[in-house]
Amino acid sequence: MENKGWQIHCVINPLLSNEYLDPVKPARVPKRVVVVGGGPAGLECALICAQRGHAVTLLEKSDRLGGQLLAAAKPAYKQQEISAFIEYYEHMLAKEGVKVALNTEIREDLPTGCEAEVVSGTRRTPQCRRFAQCGECI
Repeated sequence: MENKGWQIHCVINPLLSNEYLDPVKPARVPKRVVVVGGGPAGLECALICAQRGHAVTLLEKSDRLGGQLLAAAKPAYKQQEISAFIEYYEHMLAKEGVKVALNTEIREDLPTGCEAEVVSGTRRTPQCRRFAQCGECI
C-alpha cells in the first residue's frame, strides 16, 4: 500500500504514532505543580507533569474525575469506552504518585497555601499562575 503522507491521529492520545519522535523528557528542575480541573486536559497535564518528575496535585471541584466526559458517557453505547478512559487516567495518576483532591475548589488562593506552579484546565481560558504563600503544599 502506498504511503500518501497520512498520519494516524487520536483525540485521546496525542502521542499516537509519534511516541518515538518526542518522548516525555525529565524536567531539568522538578517543581510543585497544581493542576486545576480533572477533565481530559487536566488529567493529561497532571500525568505528563508527573512523568517529567514534578510533584503534582490535581484539584477537582466535583466528586469524580472526568469533567465533561462524564456527560459524554451518559449514552449507553459510549459508557464503557469513556469509563475505561477515565479509569486509565485514575490508574496512571496513582502509579505516578499524583495527589488527587476531589471536592476541592479554589478561587484566588490555594486551600492550604503553598508555592507552586498552577495550571488551569477548566472551561475558562487556560492560564498559569504562581501562588507564593507560606505553608505546606497540599
